[in-house]
Amino acid sequence: MNLVFCGTPRAALPSLEALHALGHRIALVVTPPDKPEGRHGTPHPPPLKERALALGLPVFQTADINLPEAVEQIRRVAADLLVVVAFGQKLKKPVREIARRGAINLHFSLLPRWRGAAPVARALMAGDEVTGVTIFRIVGRMDAGPLLASSPCLVLFEDTTSSLEERLAKVGASLLGSTVASIGAGHAVEKPQDDTRVTLAPKVTKEEAAIDWAQPALSLHRRIRALVPWPVAQTYGLTASSDRPVRVLVHAARLVRREEASPEWPPLPVPGMVLSVLDDAIVVACRDAPIALTRLQPESRKVMDARAFANGHHLAPGDGFGPPDWLLRMRRLAADLEAIGADVGVFDLKRLAAAAQRFESEDGWEAIERMFSGPAVPGSTPPWISTASPSPHLREIARVRPEIAAIVAALTPEEARNPHLIDDAAAARLASATGQSPDFVRRAAGVWLESYHRWEKEGARWLLGGALDA
Repeated sequence: MNLVFCGTPRAALPSLEALHALGHRIALVVTPPDKPEGRHGTPHPPPLKERALALGLPVFQTADINLPEAVEQIRRVAADLLVVVAFGQKLKKPVREIARRGAINLHFSLLPRWRGAAPVARALMAGDEVTGVTIFRIVGRMDAGPLLASSPCLVLFEDTTSSLEERLAKVGASLLGSTVASIGAGHAVEKPQDDTRVTLAPKVTKEEAAIDWAQPALSLHRRIRALVPWPVAQTYGLTASSDRPVRVLVHAARLVRREEASPEWPPLPVPGMVLSVLDDAIVVACRDAPIALTRLQPESRKVMDARAFANGHHLAPGDGFGPPDWLLRMRRLAADLEAIGADVGVFDLKRLAAAAQRFESEDGWEAIERMFSGPAVPGSTPPWISTASPSPHLREIARVRPEIAAIVAALTPEEARNPHLIDDAAAARLASATGQSPDFVRRAAGVWLESYHRWEKEGARWLLGGALDA
C-alpha cells in the first residue's frame, strides 16, 4: 500500500521499520520541526526524522499538519492510508479524509482505557497489571474511533514508562503490519468503543514530579517509575551538613525487603525521614511503609547510585527529604531550640508536628507554635517561655503570653495531667496566686491540657525534657 506515516519519538520507529520491511511504499514521513536543545539551543531532529532519512524516505516537517501547505504535501502523494504513531498533533477532518482508506492510529493502551496523551505513564501510576496496544480509526473525538485490532502486554513490577513503552512499540509494530494488510485486503472489521469504560490519560506535567512522602510506599513507587524518563520525580533533601535544601531527582526506587527492616527505626517515622543507608539504597519513610531510593541525581549533577549520593552529601539516618519551605522552617525552629540547650534534629520536630495533626484541617507547624506560646512545665517556667531566651522568636512568645506561663507554672503535676481536677477550689487557688479570674485560669489550664494531648505523651515528654514524669 501507498502510506503516509506520521510520528515523532523513538516509540514510532519500530512501526515505521516494520511497514518498510513488509514492502509498503512509505510515500511521505510527517514529523514536527527540529527542536532547539541544550545550552546553545542547537536544533535537534525528531528521532523519526533521523530514521526515515536513514531508510531513504522523504520527510516533511510541520508544527501543524492541518495547515494548508501540509495538507497539500500529503495530497500530492495520493496515499492509500494515513498511519499515525505517537505523533502528538490532532488531525482535523480534511487531513483524515485525504487518504483513500482514511487514517488509523496505533495507541499504547487497551482502549477505551487511557484515552489521551500519556497512556503508559497513567497505567503505571494506576498500578495496572496488564496494558497493551490498540489500532483504531481516527475520528473527531480524541482516541474515540472504532477499534481495528488490539494486543495485551503484561506490566512488569520494575517497568518504567521508558521500558514499558519500548515493549509496547514492538508489540504495536507487529500488530500494525497485520492490520494494514487486512485493511489493504478489505478484511478489516471495525468495532465501536464502549464509552462507559473510558478512562482518561492527560499529559504528565512538571508539577506532578513533586514527591509527596505522605503517600503510601506502593503508590510512590509507581509514580517514580511512571515519571521516567520525563519529568522525573523530584524532592528536596536537607542534611546536618547542608545550609539549604538541595533539589534531588529520583530516577529509580524499589520497595524495602522484609530482611532490610531494622529494630532501630522509630515506630512512627515521619514521611520523608531517612531511616537507613544501605549499600545499594537510601531507605526513606512513607505514610505506611519505607521505600528504597536507588538512583538519584542532585541538582546540576549526573545520575548516581544511592551510596555515592549518601557519601557525597553526608546523608545519615535522621536526615531526610521534603518540601523546601517545610525543611527550612524546621531548621530554623531546631536552631531556636539548640540555642536554649535542647538537642533536637529537624526531623524530630517534623515528627512532633505530625503527631499534632489530630484533625485534617490543622497545620502541624501552627501546632508547634501553639505549643511554645501556651504551655509551660508544671512547677517552673521553662526556658522557652523566659524573656531571657537567646532566641528573638522565643523572647517574643514569652512577652505576649506571660499570663498563661504563670498559671501553668502554678499547676500541680496531677492538675497538669487532668483538667477535670481543676474544680472551683483549685481555680480559686490558682486565681489568687496569679491575679487572674477563675474563668481565665480554667481556660489557660485547658490550653495546657489540650496541647499536651495533641502532642501525645511521647512528644510532650520529649519536648519538655521529662518534666511531666517528675
